[in-house]
Amino acid sequence: MSDRAKAAGYLYSYVGENIAAGNPTPAQTIRQWMGSTGHRRNILKPQYQEIGFGYVSDPSSPYRHYWVQVFGSPR
Repeated sequence: MSDRAKAAGYLYSYVGENIAAGNPTPAQTIRQWMGSTGHRRNILKPQYQEIGFGYVSDPSSPYRHYWVQVFGSPR
C-alpha cells in the first residue's frame, strides 16, 4: 500500500488498506471486516484522517465482487 500511495503522490504519515472479495453487499463486507481483528483495527485506528472506498464487480471472475478501503493521514 505504501508504494502505491507514494506513486500516486500521496504524502502521508499513516496509510493502510482493507480488501475483501466475494461479498455481494457493502453490509456483508463491513461485517466481515469488523469481525476480523486486523481489519477492525484499521477501521478504528484514530490516526487515520481520510478514507476512500472502491468496488468492482466482474461476473466472469471467481469471487465476482471486490472491495477495498484505503486509509490515510496526510503529512
